[in-house]
Amino acid sequence: QQVRDRFDLHRSTGQVTVIGFGDGAVNTSGARRGPRGPNEKLYEEFQKSDTIFCRKARERYTTMRCFRCHHNTVPMYQWKEITTHTGQIRRIKAQIYGLRRCSNNACRITWDRDCNASANIRSVVLAQLAGEPRPFYLTKAGEKSNPRIDAMKIKQQLKHNGKPRSSSSHCVGSGLMAF
Repeated sequence: QQVRDRFDLHRSTGQVTVIGFGDGAVNTSGARRGPRGPNEKLYEEFQKSDTIFCRKARERYTTMRCFRCHHNTVPMYQWKEITTHTGQIRRIKAQIYGLRRCSNNACRITWDRDCNASANIRSVVLAQLAGEPRPFYLTKAGEKSNPRIDAMKIKQQLKHNGKPRSSSSHCVGSGLMAF
C-alpha cells in the first residue's frame, strides 16, 4: 500500500511513472519456478493504473555483473567458529548471502545483490524504452535481442499517456526498480 500511495502522487501532475520488474518468477523456458510472489501481485495492481507503466526485464546477469564498472561480482565470505557435535571448535569459511564484491581491482565495490540487480534492471528497461538492445555487459556472447519490437510494444502501450520520464530512480525491493 505504501508503494502504491507513493506512485499515486504522480496522478495529479500527469506524469507517468515507469517501474521495471525482474522476471524472477520464471525460468529460461518461461515456466513458473514457484508460487506467485508479492512482486507479481504488485505488477498486476500497477497495470490497472493509467499513470504507472510496468515493464518486465530478464534478470540474467543482473546480480553477477557490477553496475558501476560492468565486471563480474564474486561472493563474499567470512570465517565462522562452530562447535561440532563432539565439542570441538572448528573454523569454517561461510558465504555471506546478499553481499557481492566487484572483481575489478580498480572498483572493488561491495554490493547488496538486490540493489545491484535493481540498478542493472533499470539499465535494461531504459534501453528497452529507447529502442536499444540490452546493455552489452548484461548479455551472453551471441545473445541477441530485438529492440525494435520491444520499442514498438512500449510505444503502443504508452500512446495515451505520453512518454515516460526517467529523471530519478530508487531501489524499492528485490528485483524492483522505480524511476
